[in-house]
Formats: sequence, C-alpha cells, structure tokens
Amino acid sequence: MTQTMTTMSVKAVNKEIEEILHHDSANNTLHGAVCLVCDKLMKRKERCKTSLKTFLKSYAPYLKGDDDVPDPLRQCYKFSVPDDEEANRVLSECLLSPRAKVVHTGEKRKGSAKVMCC
Repeated sequence: MTQTMTTMSVKAVNKEIEEILHHDSANNTLHGAVCLVCDKLMKRKERCKTSLKTFLKSYAPYLKGDDDVPDPLRQCYKFSVPDDEEANRVLSECLLSPRAKVVHTGEKRKGSAKVMCC
C-alpha cells in the first residue's frame, strides 16, 4: 500500500468516526452522539444542540411519562448533569436517555451546557 493510499484510508476512517461520535473538547473524549429524548444514535446531520436551560424550560415538562410507568423502569431512564443540582431536580422527574451526554461548548460560564436531540 502506498503512502497516499494509507493517508486516504486514515482520512476515510476518521470521517466515519466523526459521523457517529462526538468529541467532547472539555474532557478530550469521544462518545456516541445520542439523542437525550429518544435514545437514538445520531449521525452528524441529525444532531441539534439545545441549551440545557431551554431544554429544562421548554421540553422537560412534557417528558415526565405516565404515572403508571413502574419505578424500576423509570430508574433505567435517568439523566443527570454534573454539578447542577437545580437542573437535576427537574431532570429526575423525566424519562430520558441514560446514554446521552452534556455537550460542553468550551465556555466555562454557568448555563453554557447543551444537550443533543434529533
């Protein structure tokens, strides 16, 4: 294999990885881009980043689920935000993807966290 073919192969692999994984620059980690609402693994063009503040105000009230959802099942669909008790109080009542991650935009100010939805 020539150097050019190897370089092209590496670029093709990196492109595919970027299509399904999200790079968290705050922690320098890769993780699946999972929708917070439906638990779907999203491709790059399907991703929509929403501020956590907007999500809590506009969407969370509708994601609490029915009262007849058994508690053991509810416990499987918990999502929390590190170091944000106020947000976690609201999120604890919702049925959300446990695989989703908070997206850090690089800003350190409070309220800059985002979540991904499709």
